[in-house]
Amino acid sequence: MGRPVRLCPASLGALGEGGRPDRPRDLELTDLAERSVRLTWIPGDDNNSPITDYVVQFEEDQFQPGVWHDHSKFPGSVNSAVLQLSPYVNYQFRVIAVNEVGSSHPSLPSERYRTSGAPPESNPSDVKGEGTRKNNMEITWTPMNATSAFGPNLRYIVKWRRRETRETWNNATVWGSRFVVGQTPVYVPYEIRVQAENDFGKGPEPDTVIGYSGEDYPRAAPTDVKIRVLNSTAISLQWNRVYSDTVQGQLREYRAYYWRESSLLKSLWVSQKRQQAGFPGDRLRGVVSRLFPYSNYKLEMVVVNGRGDGPRSETKEFTTPEGVPSAPRRFRVRQPNLQTINLEWDHPEHPNGILTGYSLRYLPFNGTKLGKQMVENFSPNQTKFTVQRADPVSRYRFTLSARTQVGSGEAVTEESPAAPNEAPDEQSIWNVTVHPNSKWANITWKHNFGPGTDFVVEYIDSNHTKKTVPVKAQAQPIQLTDLYPGMTYTLRVYSRDNEGISSTIITFMTNTAYTNNQPDIVTQGWFIGLMCAIALLVLILLIVCFIKRSRGGKYPERDTLSPHVCVFASLTDQVREKKDVPLGPEDPKEEDGSFDYSDEDNKPLQASQTSLDGTIKQQESDDSLVDYGEGGEGQFNEDGSFIGQYTVKKDKEETEGNESSEATSPVNAIYSLA
Repeated sequence: MGRPVRLCPASLGALGEGGRPDRPRDLELTDLAERSVRLTWIPGDDNNSPITDYVVQFEEDQFQPGVWHDHSKFPGSVNSAVLQLSPYVNYQFRVIAVNEVGSSHPSLPSERYRTSGAPPESNPSDVKGEGTRKNNMEITWTPMNATSAFGPNLRYIVKWRRRETRETWNNATVWGSRFVVGQTPVYVPYEIRVQAENDFGKGPEPDTVIGYSGEDYPRAAPTDVKIRVLNSTAISLQWNRVYSDTVQGQLREYRAYYWRESSLLKSLWVSQKRQQAGFPGDRLRGVVSRLFPYSNYKLEMVVVNGRGDGPRSETKEFTTPEGVPSAPRRFRVRQPNLQTINLEWDHPEHPNGILTGYSLRYLPFNGTKLGKQMVENFSPNQTKFTVQRADPVSRYRFTLSARTQVGSGEAVTEESPAAPNEAPDEQSIWNVTVHPNSKWANITWKHNFGPGTDFVVEYIDSNHTKKTVPVKAQAQPIQLTDLYPGMTYTLRVYSRDNEGISSTIITFMTNTAYTNNQPDIVTQGWFIGLMCAIALLVLILLIVCFIKRSRGGKYPERDTLSPHVCVFASLTDQVREKKDVPLGPEDPKEEDGSFDYSDEDNKPLQASQTSLDGTIKQQESDDSLVDYGEGGEGQFNEDGSFIGQYTVKKDKEETEGNESSEATSPVNAIYSLA
């Protein structure tokens, strides 16, 4: 097999597929003149699509450096052209080739060429004079571009004078594009001229433009305002014009301000929001429409110029006559059973007069067959009505309107709902019922198609994912099994043979999946507090046990003592007799002649305790073996090793201290009482 070959655009052109041309190259400027130059270039490859045009562009570095502008366009058969140039522009050119496929990339720029300067040959355009305040006039214009400057230091000579006085011209030299004339009279016409100038001279004589100084608010209001009521919703106005010198500006329009003061129905609240109607130009009459009937109105007129509204005219009052009411609100048709239909409605939002009652027209229909129309009239206070159905199959169409003395107003129409089990005359699908669960739903419907008709169930979830399920005839109910818990679906059923015959679209939501809504006990505050309390109690118990163990572990219990310890216990009794420290009757261990070294008996007393008189005194345990070590270390030593482990040699100071402690010890006090 050969290696794959990558074809270049030129190769594609050789195969018959055209491409955009290559860009021109080697641009050259010749025949340099004050207002022209010849540009020559070498065309690039046309890539199998002939070049139709060459576009020459230029760029100048004074006013818009880096921005390329189209200069001229030439046929694709040439590669040299004479370009007409403007004075005092530092030109640079490039060329773009064009064929039917598209445009080439621009060529590389040519060398620069600056033309010599000259006076401007034109003046700025769009000269205007308008006041921004009541005592000034702002003169503006569109500045000239680089190719129109023709020389360095382009500037503008602005001239102005009042039109009526023919006074001498005022002038100013401006480098920008606006100039403000101050201390002007209110709305006075001025003659304005703007002339271009550079270092080589002035441009041609400019045209004269008429401008106006600033406007002030009108000083007068329309007079002799007359109102004529045309109907319940419209009036005509007529007024006298104001004098032109009181306008103090350009007359824009006469304007009427009006507002609804109240309704002739005392209990009806109305909005007093001001509305307006404008009549442009120097007019003397107009019409105000879209008023509310049966209402009291007030009206004022003003003159409007470019600055704003003038003073208001005298307030005029007028009353609109009674009209027809708006439609009754919230017309509701309910069908609780196959025998009756209940109608309810609310009063019109805009009665537009005194209501005299309601008119109800209704007729039964069954498909295209219409029954006899019936009419009912109600009092203005009645807002309910019950219709007894002539048959359980026909539906009813109701049209309700309110009335005043003028006539019936706008009507509202509603139809009774179709019975759930009522089959229409035409082929259709109705009474679609959905019984959803969390991940599935059972679908049933009714239809009047013949046997063997196939249907399609189409459902769309809230993510706009549409699915369809084909259903064979007589296969109801249908179960949709790929649903998501807690999602909203829209569903319809249509005929497989005719998608245009479809049920109405219904919306249902699947049940949410079971979730344990009980809060996690581990995260509850009371549980955390209980655990902390239990931990603290356990810690305290451990500390108490440790203290008891450390105090009571000094001597082992009686049942675990060695024979040497038992001998030592009997000798201890003899020592007590020698010391004349009898045990009190409260000590049962002494009464029965036993001496049990239990944990409680062997607990050493604390280093300091509170005595009976409230002072802190040091004491030692009355059971301490040290108190009985009066002899030498070998006094009770049977084998030379036992007694030395339990006796401590005391010096005289220690013995005296112990005797003093024993004298004040509560234990010794008990012994002495015994």
